[in-house]
Order: sequence, then structure tokens, then C-alpha cells
Amino acid sequence: MTRRYLVVFLTVCLLAGLSYGEAQRTVFSHENKLPERHQLEAGLKATFVQYPREDYSTVIERDELAGAPYLRFAVFENMVLNAEIPYVSISPKYGDSEQGFGDATVGAEFLPWQDIFGYPYILPHVSVALPTGDEDKNMGMGETRTQFGVSVGTTVEDVYHFVADVSYLMYRDRGNEISISGAVIWDLSDQFSLHLETLVINDREVGPESNNPIYIIGGMSFRATEQLQFSAYGGSARQAEEDVIAGGKVSYSF
Repeated sequence: MTRRYLVVFLTVCLLAGLSYGEAQRTVFSHENKLPERHQLEAGLKATFVQYPREDYSTVIERDELAGAPYLRFAVFENMVLNAEIPYVSISPKYGDSEQGFGDATVGAEFLPWQDIFGYPYILPHVSVALPTGDEDKNMGMGETRTQFGVSVGTTVEDVYHFVADVSYLMYRDRGNEISISGAVIWDLSDQFSLHLETLVINDREVGPESNNPIYIIGGMSFRATEQLQFSAYGGSARQAEEDVIAGGKVSYSF
């Protein structure tokens, strides 16, 4: 009987001490939300993008819907590896629809420094996009791209979170890009949060008058349990090929 009580006591202590990392709520930048060491985060990202014709002669008027399973694994307490591969469905205004895999992405996130309270923090990141999608069907870029960046963030009054990111995207057969993004997140409660984000990309030829696309999105996140989280967002773009942007994500930590 004593042994049975001891086993129950140890099990309760173990479960009480078990914790899970939080999934990131931002889309353009990177929060210091990492899985716990040797834990796995798995989920599905969904995106919808509408491309209008307008004045861009190279743009095919179409709608794109993509679903991307993804994984994040914490190798160390401050280092996470990630990977995702999207499955894309393209519906042009004229012509037949196409489906297939897009460009797969692998990467890593690092957290070399954060204050004892978890903020402020510095989070470098790197990713490599592989040409697994069919470029002729607009499902991929047709070349390998490498992106380096760093996000910095802080928190004010425990409920307002601010994140800024600067990234450099290297192409093999075209000009490279610099992007700057920012996010504001407001925790309404321990489970609900709202966020507003913007992204500006420099040196991208998308039109005759401007090469600085601007993206603005707003959304919300809901942490249903310590392991399960949902998020959704929507917005639009200016001076860009895209018009309407929407998406969502479901994440589960193991």
C-alpha cells in the first residue's frame, strides 16, 4: 500500500512540473515562444492569397490556397529547428486549376539572450527555402533562397508585447531583399490575444512606380490548453502583387 501511494505521489509531482512552450503568434516576425527542451511542436498553417490583375502585366489573376504542415523541435533550451512543406491549390480566373507541393522550408531559431523576466530579448533566425514547387505552375520560385534575420522584442505592463524584425533574403538568380516588420500584441487574458503586424520589403520589382510592397494584417490567438493553440489573421497589401491575405494556424505541443 505504501509503495502504491509513493507511485501516485511521484506521478502527480511529475505532471505538476511538466510544462509546454507556447506557439508563436506573429506571422512576419519571431516571438521568443519556443518549445521546451527536447519537446516537439506540430501544427498546420493555412493561407489564402488573392492576386488581382491591375497594372502588373506579369501577374496572373488568381486565388491561392495553401496548407502547410510544420514541425518545431527544441534541440536545446535556446535553439529550435523547424521545417514545413505547403500543399498549394491555385485557381486562376482563366484556365484550369492546379494543385501540388510548394517550396519546402527548413530553418533554425536561436535565443542567445533574454532578461530574467523573459523580456527584452534577441532572437536571430535563419531559413532555407528549397525549390520543391513547380515554378511553371506558380507553386514555387524555382531556386533556393536563404534568409537571415534577427527579431528583438519586449513587454510593457505584462500585457503589451512589441516585436521588430530585420531580415535579409538572398536569391541566386535575382536581386536580394531586405525586409522590416513590426508587431504589437495585446493579451486580453491568459488565453486570448490580439495582434497587429506590418511588413515592408525593399528592392522587389512588382510595379512601375514602387518597389516597396507593404503588408498589414490583424488577427487573434486562442490558447485552448497548455498544449493546443489556434490563431487567425487577415489583411491586405499595398504596392504589391497580392491584394487580400488571410490565414490561420493550429499548434499542438508534445
